Amino acid sequence: MPASLFCVDLLGRIYELSTSSSKWEPLSYLGVEFKRLSASEHSLWAIGGDQQVYVLIYGTDNPIRVMEETYENQRWNPIDGFCDKLLGTDRYHFSSMDGKTERRFTDVDLPSLGWQWEGDWQLDSTLNGTQLETEGWTYAVDFPAAYSPYKRFTSCVRRRRWVRYRRYVAVNTWSSVPPLHRDSVEEPFVDVAVGGSELAGWEPDNLMVWAVTIRGRVIFRSGVGRLSPEGVSWLPVATPRGSEASQISCGPSGLTWALTWDGGALVRTGMTRDTPHGTDWCQVPPPDGVRLEQVSVGDNSVWAVSSDKRVFFRQGVKGHEMSSNPTLARGTNWLEMVGSMAAVSVGPNNQVVALGTDGVQLYVRGRVSHAELTGHTWRPLTVPHPGAAGSSRSGSVASLPFPAAVPADWPDGPPAAASGDGQGAPEPASGDGQGATEPAGCPYDSDTSSMSGQSAGDTASLRLLRLDDDEPSAVPLGRAGPECRGWTSVAAGGCFLDPLHVPPWFSGPVVADQQEELWKQKVLELLKERDSRVRPFNGLYDEAIERSSWTRTTKCRWWTDAPPHNWAQAVLELEQRGTGAAQVEFGQISVYVGGEKMASVCLSEVSAVLNSSESRRQSVLAVLTAERMRRRLPLKLWFAEEAEMEDWLDMIQTACVRLRRIEGAPSENSLWAVTDRGDIMVSDQRLTTAEQELAAETHSSLSQCQLVSDPAGCQTPLCRRLERGFTEGCSLVISYKLPTHPSWFSINLMTGVTGSQETENVFHFNPRINRDVIVRNSRTKDDWGREERDGPQPFKGGDTGEIHIICLKDQFKVLALGLCTLFTHRMDFRRITHVTIKGDILVTQVSYDAGPAEAAPEELFWRQLGGHLRRVEAGPHGVVWGLGHDQTPWVYTGATGGGQLTEHGGSGQLHTMTDTRYFYIYENQRWNPLSGFSYRGLATDRPTWSDRTGRVQLTKDTVLPPSRHWNWVSSWSVDFHVSGGVDEEGWQYAMDFPASYHGYRGMQDFVRRRRWYRKCHLKTTGPWECVNNVKLRDLSMHELGGEIHLWAVTSAGDVLHRLESRPDGSGGGGGWSSVTTDQPFSAISCGGHGCVWAVARDGTARLRCGVTAQRPLGTGWAQVEHPEGRKLKHVSAGQSAVWAVDDSHRLYWRQEINPVTFPMGMAWRHVSDHVSHVSCGAGNQTWAVSSRHSGVLQRRQAVCEEDSAGAEWQHGLPGGWSHVTCRGLSGPC
Repeated sequence: MPASLFCVDLLGRIYELSTSSSKWEPLSYLGVEFKRLSASEHSLWAIGGDQQVYVLIYGTDNPIRVMEETYENQRWNPIDGFCDKLLGTDRYHFSSMDGKTERRFTDVDLPSLGWQWEGDWQLDSTLNGTQLETEGWTYAVDFPAAYSPYKRFTSCVRRRRWVRYRRYVAVNTWSSVPPLHRDSVEEPFVDVAVGGSELAGWEPDNLMVWAVTIRGRVIFRSGVGRLSPEGVSWLPVATPRGSEASQISCGPSGLTWALTWDGGALVRTGMTRDTPHGTDWCQVPPPDGVRLEQVSVGDNSVWAVSSDKRVFFRQGVKGHEMSSNPTLARGTNWLEMVGSMAAVSVGPNNQVVALGTDGVQLYVRGRVSHAELTGHTWRPLTVPHPGAAGSSRSGSVASLPFPAAVPADWPDGPPAAASGDGQGAPEPASGDGQGATEPAGCPYDSDTSSMSGQSAGDTASLRLLRLDDDEPSAVPLGRAGPECRGWTSVAAGGCFLDPLHVPPWFSGPVVADQQEELWKQKVLELLKERDSRVRPFNGLYDEAIERSSWTRTTKCRWWTDAPPHNWAQAVLELEQRGTGAAQVEFGQISVYVGGEKMASVCLSEVSAVLNSSESRRQSVLAVLTAERMRRRLPLKLWFAEEAEMEDWLDMIQTACVRLRRIEGAPSENSLWAVTDRGDIMVSDQRLTTAEQELAAETHSSLSQCQLVSDPAGCQTPLCRRLERGFTEGCSLVISYKLPTHPSWFSINLMTGVTGSQETENVFHFNPRINRDVIVRNSRTKDDWGREERDGPQPFKGGDTGEIHIICLKDQFKVLALGLCTLFTHRMDFRRITHVTIKGDILVTQVSYDAGPAEAAPEELFWRQLGGHLRRVEAGPHGVVWGLGHDQTPWVYTGATGGGQLTEHGGSGQLHTMTDTRYFYIYENQRWNPLSGFSYRGLATDRPTWSDRTGRVQLTKDTVLPPSRHWNWVSSWSVDFHVSGGVDEEGWQYAMDFPASYHGYRGMQDFVRRRRWYRKCHLKTTGPWECVNNVKLRDLSMHELGGEIHLWAVTSAGDVLHRLESRPDGSGGGGGWSSVTTDQPFSAISCGGHGCVWAVARDGTARLRCGVTAQRPLGTGWAQVEHPEGRKLKHVSAGQSAVWAVDDSHRLYWRQEINPVTFPMGMAWRHVSDHVSHVSCGAGNQTWAVSSRHSGVLQRRQAVCEEDSAGAEWQHGLPGGWSHVTCRGLSGPC
C-alpha cells in the first residue's frame, strides 16, 4: 500500500519519507512555498504562501482519462431527407444523451490547464457492442425512443455519437485550484483537509476536501474524485454563530472535526452519499481549562494538541458507524497523553505521527492497534533532517527546475547545520513527571526514551511557522542558516504504517517483537561456528539412529466413506518415518473410529491438501488423492477450531513436500491456481529426484489399467473411455471369444464425446469373417474414407485369443493370430478419447497401456505457496503476478511460506500482504394494497434477507468474514452502486422475483430489493511484493524480442503496458505506458506472435494490430463480433488458440486462427457450458475452472497444433477453485 510521510520545512518546501527509505526526498519545487499540508492515498492538498489551495496527484500510474460525448441529431423530411432542420419541440442539433442540454463541439472545454485533449472528435462506431455503418447513425421513430442500427421505413429521426477523450497531465506536479472568489486576495485560505475515501455508499475513489478561510468560514470542495482531481466548485458550509473555524481535519470514513477561534471543537454530522458535506455541526467542549489549537482525525480516532502543547485523545469515536449513530462521531471524553507536541497527524490505520515542540524531531506513536487506539509511547525518528549536517540537500537551488523563480540573493546552498544540534531523540527533562518509559514489544516503542516538553539537546530556539505570520516563511529566503532545520507541518494521511514491519526510520534498542533477543543471536552464532568445525568429520561415522518414526494425533470428526455418509467422531493420526524431521521417507494419514482403522492415505498418493470449509462455522480439511477423486470421495476432516485445522494442513503439506523432496520456489514450468478462499496453489511440472523414483516405482499402476475384465465375456456393443488418450506408444490388448458362427466384428478408436453424433472414427478395424477379408478405414463426421482390404483373415468361429493395437508415430499396428497389419494415420491420433467394440464377439478383457502419456489432472501434486490473492497470472521465464480483491497487483518474489505456513524457503523474501473484500446481503420486500411495500411476502417469495439468488437465507448477523484472519472494518451500509440503478433509498424494483431490476418504481412493479454491503480487511504475509501506484483488474504477459511485455487493464478500464524484469533482475523494468482505447476494457490476454486480445466493457472482443518487437504497443484495435450476440467477460490467448467466456459461463473457441496471416480468425464456436475461467498456455494447452460443484479444475484433452480446440475435458481436483493459469508452462500439461 502507499506509505509515505510528508512534511513542510521552514522554507515552505515539501519532503517525502517513504516507509522503504531512510532519507527525505524533496518534491518538485514550482516557485511556490507551502504552509499547510494534508495527504490522502494518492493526493496532496496544500495551502501555498499565497494563501491559495494547491493539489498534487502522486503515487499512481493509472491514467486519468475522461470521455466527453455529444450526440448529433437529425430528422427526416420529404424534401431534404435526413438533415439538421429539427422541429421546435425537438432536441438540439448537438446535445447531451437525453437531449436536454446543448453540447456543441465548441461548448466542451477543458476544466483547467491540468488537462489535455488526446485527439479530435471521433465517431463512435458501435451500439451496445454491434458494429455500425461507416457514418455511425442509429435510427428511431422519434425523440426519445429505442435506437436501432438499422434504418426502417418508420425511422423518422436519427443520431450518432461523437466522443473525445481528455487526459489529466498534471500528475506528480502541483496544480492550482480555482480560488473562492474571482479576486483570490478577497478571502484567502488558512487550512485544508482531505479524506472521506471510505464514506459509506459513496462513489469509488471520491474524496472529501474541506478548507478554512481567513474569515473563519468552512468551505467544502465538491466533485473531487479520480476523474476530477481538482473538484468542481466551492460550497460554503455555515458554522454556528460565534464559532468561526481556525483549523479542520477529515478522516478516511468522512469523520470531520474543526477547531474554533476560541479553542473549542465542532463535529460535522449527517454526511451521506447524497450530502457528503453533512447537515449540521455538533459542538464538543475542549478539555477543562484547555484551548485546542490543532486536531487530526483518523479512522476511529481523534487526536488534538492544545495551545500549551499538551496532547489529547478523544475516546469513544467510531467513524465508520457515525451514519447510524451520530453520537459516535463526537466521542465521549478527552484523555490526556504523556508528552508535549507541536502537531499530530493520524494515518489511515490510526497510526499517529507527531512533531515535537522543537519543530524538528518527529515521533511515531507505538503500540497503536484497533484494540488500543491510544498506543503507549512516542518513538523518535532518527532520519536526518534534509537541512542537517551531512544530509543530502537535494532541494537546493542548483537542483530546482525553475531557477528563474528563485530570488537573486539566494545562496548556492544552505550552510552546514551547527554541530551538536541533537539530531537524535531528545532527552527527557528531569523531574517533569512525564519520563516514565513503556515496556518494549512494539516496533514503534522505545524502551529508553519518552517524551517531554522540551529538547535539552537543542541550543537553537526554533518557533513554528504560524499562518497568522505576516511573511509566508518564518525565515527570510535570503538568509538560510542553521535555524532552517525544522518542520512546520506534517501529513500522515497517505502513510500506512504496518506495526509488524518497522520502516527504516528508527535506531536504538532491539525490539523483542520483531527480532531475536541478543542472547539468542549469540547462541545461534556459536552453534553455526561449531557446526562448521564438526561438518568435515560427519562422513567418517555412521548415523547413531538410522531410522526414526514420529506420530501426531488429535480428535476430530470424519466424513465416512461408506453410505449413508455422515460425520463420525474419530482420532486422526499422522505418521512419518525417516532419518530426521526434514527427511521423510514414508508417511501415512490414518483415521480411527472406536480404535478401529477406518481409512488411511499414503502421503505419496496425496494430490493436494485444501481448506474446504463451506462456512466460517466449519473448519474442514480435505485430503485429495487420485484414487479418491475417481470415487469422488475425498478424505474430509472436521476440526474443533480453525487454528487447529490450519496447523494440520501445514503439517500434512510439509510432510508431503519433504517426502517428495521439493525445495525452494517453483520452476518456470509450473501450473498456478487460486481457490475461492484466496489460497495460492502451485503444481511444479519439474519432477524432483524423489518424484522420478516414485514415478518409476508406480509406472505400471499409473500407465496400465484394465478397461474390461469378465471371464464370461461382455456383450457388444462395448464402449470404454481412454483416460489418457491414445498417443504414440499407447497400446490396447483385447482378449476375446468368438461365437460358433460369427459374421463380423469391429474395433474403433474414436474422438469426441462418448455417444455423441459429432464423433469421428480415427481407426476402424473390421474383420468380416463371412467374407474372409479385413477392412481398415477411417470416418470423419460425414463420410467414410477409402477402404483398405486384406485377405484371407485368420479369425474363425469358436476361437479365443488376443488382439494387440499399437499406436506408432506414422501408423497403427495390429497383431492377432500371426497377423500383422498396418494402417497409416489419416487423422490426428492425439484426439482419440475412447474405444468401441461391435459385432459378433465376446470381450473377456481389455488392457490399456497409456505408455509415456502425461499424468492425469487428479494425479498432479499441488502445494500451497503462502499469501492471499484473488487471481494469479504466470508469464515467461518464471515471472508471476497476482491481483487481490482490492485490485492491488503483487509480484512473486521467489520464496515460499507465509501466513499459516511455518516453513520458509526459496531465495526471495516474505512481505506483509493486505486485502479488502466487500460482502453483500439483499433486503427483499413485496407490495400489498394495505401496507405498501413490506416484509410480508408470498409463501413462494425469497426470504426477507437473502443472497443475490434469493435461495439462501441470510441475516446481517450470520454473514461472517471468510476466516479468522479477516476483520470487519465497517458496519452494514446500503449500496448505491448496483447495476441497473437505484432510487434515493437504494431500492431496485421489478415485477416479480427474480426479474430485471431497475432504479425507479413502475406501475407494474410489485417487488423491490436493495443491497447492503460490509467491508472486511485481511493482513497476512507471503512471498509477494506489492506494486504500488496502480490498481489492476486484469493482466497478461508475453515475450517479444527477448523482452517480457506486460499488458494490463486498470480498475477504470484503461490499458497499460510495461517492460517487465525477469526474476534474476535482467531485462525490462520500467514505468507504465498508456495505450489508447475507444472505450473501457475489462480483460486482456497476450497470445503468440504478438497477438493481444482484450474484452471491452460492452462485451465485445478486441485484437491489437501491429504488435511487434520494434513496435510493442501496436497500431490500433480491431473489433471482433460477439459470439452469438452474447457479452464476453474473459479471454485467454495461446500460441494459435483463443478462448473466451461469456457472462453466462459459456465457453467459446475462435475458429480458423492463423497468428501470422489471419490472427482474427473466422467465428466463435460454442464448446461447453458451466465454465467460469479458462487459461490457454504458450503451447495451446488449456485449463479451465468449471462453475459446477463450487469450482472444479479441468484440462482440455487431445489439444494439438492441427486442432487447438481439443476433444473433451478431463476433470481434475474439486475443492472450490476460482482461477487457474497455465501460461507459464513450456511443455504439455
